[in-house]
Amino acid sequence: MDEGLGYGINFDIVRKRLMISGEVEAVFYGINSFGNGELTEQIVEYLIKNKSLSSYLPKNPEGFFKNAIPYSESSAEPSVDRAVYFVMSGTSALVVKGLSDIIIIDSRRYSMRGVGEPANDKVLRGPREGFIESLVVNTGLIRRRIRDTSLRVRKHTIGKRTKTDVALCYLEGRASNKLLESIENKLGSLCLDGINMGLESIAEVMIGGRWFNPFPRIRYTERPDAACAMIMEGSIILLCDNYPSAMILPTTFFSFTQDTNDFYFTPFIGKYLKMVRLVVYSLSLMLTPVWYLLISTPEILPGWLEFIVPKGDQNVPILLQLIGVEICVDGLKLASLNAPDTMSSSLGIIGGLLLGDFAVSVGWLSENVIFYMSFVAIANFTQPNFELGYAFKFMRIITLVLTGLFHVWGFWAGILLTIVMIVTTPTIKGAPGYLYPLVPFDKEALWRVMSRVSLDECQKKNK
Repeated sequence: MDEGLGYGINFDIVRKRLMISGEVEAVFYGINSFGNGELTEQIVEYLIKNKSLSSYLPKNPEGFFKNAIPYSESSAEPSVDRAVYFVMSGTSALVVKGLSDIIIIDSRRYSMRGVGEPANDKVLRGPREGFIESLVVNTGLIRRRIRDTSLRVRKHTIGKRTKTDVALCYLEGRASNKLLESIENKLGSLCLDGINMGLESIAEVMIGGRWFNPFPRIRYTERPDAACAMIMEGSIILLCDNYPSAMILPTTFFSFTQDTNDFYFTPFIGKYLKMVRLVVYSLSLMLTPVWYLLISTPEILPGWLEFIVPKGDQNVPILLQLIGVEICVDGLKLASLNAPDTMSSSLGIIGGLLLGDFAVSVGWLSENVIFYMSFVAIANFTQPNFELGYAFKFMRIITLVLTGLFHVWGFWAGILLTIVMIVTTPTIKGAPGYLYPLVPFDKEALWRVMSRVSLDECQKKNK
């Protein structure tokens, strides 16, 4: 144990010699940053002062274990290597002379932040709770909402060095057995030193795919209520220790159209919000390429749309203006992200206004470009997935470049390339496909995804 834990080298390893009942030698191991001091003191005090414990050794080790360790979260571990692993995970270990097994006592207490509302997935109504970095707390938030005996939480350990705990949460009998088997096989075959990027590291190895396909293959959520809703629908949730998000499997393209806010309002308002989100987000992909196509090919521009043509000569080509603003918007995002909290909001808003106004004044940009790109930048926030926003951004830039080179044919080539990228986005083995429920077609599932179905209809169907 001394050698495995690096005692004498690691300053935070606690090693305490004690005499059980004043007669039997024992050594207590732990890590001082993980220990629950009050609980540890109570256990050690009980071991020292209870005079009857020594009578169980060495003839009755089971009796010693039952009577010496009254704490419920304790177990006997025959392997020294496993005992070292448990101590490095935060538990305590007790080595007793005359006892072949090492006693593991789960008295750990991690430092953690409170369960608060996630910053990137807020709701107007509903609970103000979000996942945190503790796996035990996160599974508890799910069990608090789903008190069904068929709820399963299965743990796996990943990483040769980090030995990170991950948990699969699903409803037995509702989740796909084929998908569950595929996920567990993937987790079991992972050969990594560690998963330092949390669930993203797991996703890259489990699913893979071509690096140049920007569309997200996994959907995440920081909300326990959203994760529980997906479990009830038959999805599998993957939680990772030290990571405040849940991975939703399987993930399809249409699942990104859903938002938690849709389900905390009446079905009519929920359908309206979803329709607005779909329309606005579709415009974020199509608006600037369509506008550039119309102004660059006047022969196809209707007379009633002549007002969209920029007035006067342009010092910088419109195409370069559009691409330049796309990059500048990301620059402002990065500046706001890295700025102190007291300055981030003002830096993004005021910086954008000042730069846009000065760029128009000196002739670098057109007012039309500022208007359309402002709409696109705001439209990216109509859905919470960060990666999907950038996927649309890259495809929008590619479509703009192709339109500038080949006009109408380039525009349709960009749209076709976007569709091909979506269709060829890989999913995990056992999942129905990235375009499900459109391909393969499932009318009922498509209606549930694209529309807010009332609970009254679900109740009548269940009856």
